[in-house]
Amino acid sequence: MTDFSKRKKIIFISACVFVVCLIITAVLCLYIFVGGNSDSATQQPLSVHYIDVGQGDSVLIDCDDNYILIDAGKAKAGDIVVNYLKNLGVDKLSLVIATHCDSDHIGGMTDVINNFKIDKFLMPPSVEKDINDSFYSDMVSALKRNNVNCENAALNAVMNFGGGTLMILAPINLEATDDNDLSVVTKLTYGNSSFLFMGDASAQEESDLIDCSAAIESDIIKIGHHGSKSSSSWDFIRRAAPKAAVISCGLNNDYAHPSSTVLNTLKSIDCKYYRTDEQGTIVIGTDGTNYFFDTEK
Repeated sequence: MTDFSKRKKIIFISACVFVVCLIITAVLCLYIFVGGNSDSATQQPLSVHYIDVGQGDSVLIDCDDNYILIDAGKAKAGDIVVNYLKNLGVDKLSLVIATHCDSDHIGGMTDVINNFKIDKFLMPPSVEKDINDSFYSDMVSALKRNNVNCENAALNAVMNFGGGTLMILAPINLEATDDNDLSVVTKLTYGNSSFLFMGDASAQEESDLIDCSAAIESDIIKIGHHGSKSSSSWDFIRRAAPKAAVISCGLNNDYAHPSSTVLNTLKSIDCKYYRTDEQGTIVIGTDGTNYFFDTEK
């Protein structure tokens, strides 16, 4: 065999090995992210439940049997959230977060406060319009009546729940006059897994997060403001680099959420997205490395 033939053979073998390695890597990455069968989502040490509350937000986190609730939908969704938690056997919440004081996030909170023992309740500073809002005043009254420890969300505060860590990334600009720009943004990490919860953070708050070099990069993101085009700017989504996104919105809602602009942004970075209006309640579980998905529909 000539030297030229030998070189061709070596190059061919090397190319084959390279292709095989690429295929194996792709399969492993797919398994790590998608995991085994979807029924395993709730069986993982960490499961995140994006509850279908229609046009609103409500997320339950089960982290090594420590329960965290982020928002509770509109007033009419209060029963939905309460029953969902009770069906899972929840009787105490380690932490409840009201991301901001819009009715589609805190309307159902009074029902939650009246039905569960709550160790700690966090919310952002209220803006002037909240003081005379009935949903806000009902929530505050329920907190006082049930002697719940309520605090303003402190920037960069870190809380540990079992093997998970929850960090508050926003609000940053406490002078904001728009509730959405005061949204409590949190990041949950568990092993090598990470989840970002955006509340109704607008492009302005996203810009604040970028400017202060917040640790926004996450595997899973709860899209801000139900997929409104006023949130999820291309620059922010590119920097957060999620592999999957969840959009919480109501079927045939009056706001045309989610915006096609946001969906196209997610597609542009090959981010798979899930929608409560189409798939109902969505549960994502992880063992700290692998992800498992379960949808109601």
